[in-house]
Amino acid sequence: MSGRVQVIPTGRQRYHSALRQAQARATRAAVLDAATRLFAIEGFVRTTMQAIATEAGVAVETVYAQGSKTALLLTCVDRTLTGDDDDLPLIERTPFVNALTAGSQTEIVEAFVRLLIEIAERAGGLLVAFEHAAAADAKIAALWEQAEQRRRQDYRRLVEALATAGPLGQGWGVETATDALWATVNPRLAHVMLHQLTWTPDRLLNWIVGAVAAILPSTTDRSSR
Repeated sequence: MSGRVQVIPTGRQRYHSALRQAQARATRAAVLDAATRLFAIEGFVRTTMQAIATEAGVAVETVYAQGSKTALLLTCVDRTLTGDDDDLPLIERTPFVNALTAGSQTEIVEAFVRLLIEIAERAGGLLVAFEHAAAADAKIAALWEQAEQRRRQDYRRLVEALATAGPLGQGWGVETATDALWATVNPRLAHVMLHQLTWTPDRLLNWIVGAVAAILPSTTDRSSR
């Protein structure tokens, strides 16, 4: 037998461990919330780690403990896009799965665009900061390119769903239609329309649905034939 004595955690030890974990999660959330606000308002370059610490009400060392400024930006982007800390990609989440199976081409487009507008309202400012940061930093530019390719793949899923529901417009195939959608519709554009031009979500929905309908679906849904 080993001479090592096994220590059985007591209820008090488990309580204190759970309390420390909860405090650590709360601190991390406060730092990420502060970083998200500052990145969106001040931009990535002008936001300092000290400013994040001040906004979060913590020591700057606590901010550095959560990762580099670039790592914070990426975490904030992922967290704000999804609305939580779950690693499940947006396109695999229930609202998007339901949108892609909504029925007719028109119903699919409207459901998908509504979700895009929700993302724009929640994350548009941060995505603008991400894009601007990519223009000033080569490492962030590479990460931005990866994010854009993921967005393109998400749009490809939309195009595939539309192609299943009916013929695509322009006589296009999936890849060409995906390129057109990716280049035309994005959450950053929606953010500008909502927050700089002060469009209402309903007005933006109608405009984007019309833009998508002009480049993707045929004029007649297969379901109505």
